[in-house]
Order: sequence, then C-alpha cells, then structure tokens
Amino acid sequence: VVPKRQAFGSVIPGSVPPISQQSSNQQQPMQIQMQSDDLPRQDVSVQIQGILQKMADANWKIRKEGLDELQVCLEKSGNRFSMDGSVLLDLLTVLKARFGDTNRNLSIQALELCGLSLQAIGSRAVVEKAMPMAKTLCQSAMQCLSDNKPQVRQAAVKCLDEMVTVLPVMLLIGVAGLTVLAGESPNLRKDLLTWLTRPLAMTTLTSNDDDANQLFNAIVVGLQDRSGEVRKAAQMLIASVSPGELLLRHV
Repeated sequence: VVPKRQAFGSVIPGSVPPISQQSSNQQQPMQIQMQSDDLPRQDVSVQIQGILQKMADANWKIRKEGLDELQVCLEKSGNRFSMDGSVLLDLLTVLKARFGDTNRNLSIQALELCGLSLQAIGSRAVVEKAMPMAKTLCQSAMQCLSDNKPQVRQAAVKCLDEMVTVLPVMLLIGVAGLTVLAGESPNLRKDLLTWLTRPLAMTTLTSNDDDANQLFNAIVVGLQDRSGEVRKAAQMLIASVSPGELLLRHV
C-alpha cells in the first residue's frame, strides 16, 4: 500500500516529512525546523561583503581563495549565520556565476557552498530575502546536470537536495519541469527526472497548479525521449504522481 503523501499546504519549506505515516512522528520534523529557525544566528554581512569581490575575480586562484573564506565563515559560525537581504542576494548571485566557472573544481565547490549557505541562513530567512532570484538560482544548479564531469553533476544533485529543504517545494518542481523540457542534454533530463521523486515525496500536486503542469509536461516528453535512460526515469517518476491525473491532462 502506497502511503498517502502529506498535503503541500501543510509542509513548511525546510521540513522533510518522514516516509513512515506514524502519527506520533509525523509532526516532529516540522517542530524541529521551527525551533531551529528561532535559534540565534551570527550576522556575517561584513565578512561576506569582504569576500564577494574575490569570488568574482578574473584569477581562478583568487576566486578559490574567496570560496575558501566562505567555507571558513560557515565553519566558524557552526553552519548557522545571517546577513542583510542585499548581501545574501549578492552572495547567491556570485555563487550562481561560479556554477559555470571554467575551473570545474570551483564549480563543484560553489555548488556545495551554495547549498550549505542556504541551510545556514534557514528556510524562513531564505524565503523572506532570497525569493527574487530563487528560480534562476535553482535553474542554474539544475543546468549543471548537463556537465560532462560526474563530480559536477553529483555536486548539483547535493545542492538541489539542500535547496529543497529551505525553498518552497512546488517552486523547485516547476523549475525542474521547465528545465527538463528545455534541456538538450540526456544526462540533465535523466538526472533531473530521477531527482524529482525526492521533492514529490514531500507534497501532493493540485489540479490547477502551473508548477504541477510543468512537471506533467516534462514526464510526457520524457516518456517519448530518444534516450532509453530518460524514458526509464520518466516511467519511474510516474509512480510518484497519479497516473489517472497524468492521463487526464494529456489525452
């Protein structure tokens, strides 16, 4: 028997419902997240402003130095920090640019630090301060799944896993659907369709949701893909949605 998924409206971004439907444990992740968001965080606005220019430098060694300093900042704060909204947007903009760094090792590091930084900020502050660029940030991370280097693709998946704990679930589902439809890389389509089972386990799709429509369109296109691996990933994803709903939308 497939357990009923928890309704999207009852899931706070940043909380991950347990797979088991035992009522005694069902509310525990949300309670932990709310308590975690209420705990104090160290303001690192000044420190971050001091390293933004380094991360955008033309010299890869200076860019690496800036990324390393962000890592140190995370560690010193115990992976819990805060910053002004404008500084956060600047930080995410610079990290997003580093996803496509010509030095792919820096791309991996930037993806890792982006996910960690979002978690360090916490879901409440991310939703309050970072939503203006949330979609483009997610899409840029998803585009890394087309990279020829498996380490980059692995770092992108890890970053997306961390994003889904702090950003609205349906936002990521909608962006992923659009990225699958526009993606020219079979690796991207396969990996993204495979990854989508994770956020889908956290929500229930609604009939008139545009983000859900993008997902259904992506599944239908995936089922007709030339690549057998992409078709298989789309078939596996059907198990995470209602086949009747999928049929209803695309007869």
